[in-house]
Amino acid sequence: MKIEEIVGAEFYQTLKISRNNSENYEEVILHTSQLTNLCKNVQRKLGPPIISDEMNLTEETKKAIGFLDTHDVFDVVNAHGGIWKGQTLFYGPGTNSKVILMIWPWADRNHLTIKKIIL
Repeated sequence: MKIEEIVGAEFYQTLKISRNNSENYEEVILHTSQLTNLCKNVQRKLGPPIISDEMNLTEETKKAIGFLDTHDVFDVVNAHGGIWKGQTLFYGPGTNSKVILMIWPWADRNHLTIKKIIL
């Protein structure tokens, strides 16, 4: 599953830079200020975010949402820059795999970095 399929063509058209592109990893910079609408598109494909600006993921939350492999997921997330305040993390089903998608809004509120990792 490519980033374009996950975020939707209308957002992918705002592509500014594609930094990495391989079978299991993509990193792009989009020029958009519509983070809320982009996250709605992603949620339709991957389900609700694990971490967003409004929530923090605790050990109790991890257990409650049923992720048996959260340590593996967070090891991968941390190896790719981690998730910090104001950033969003999705984890959901891909075509034949699991997908991690990280959204990092920029301070200018007009750009964001998206990282997609296939497990």
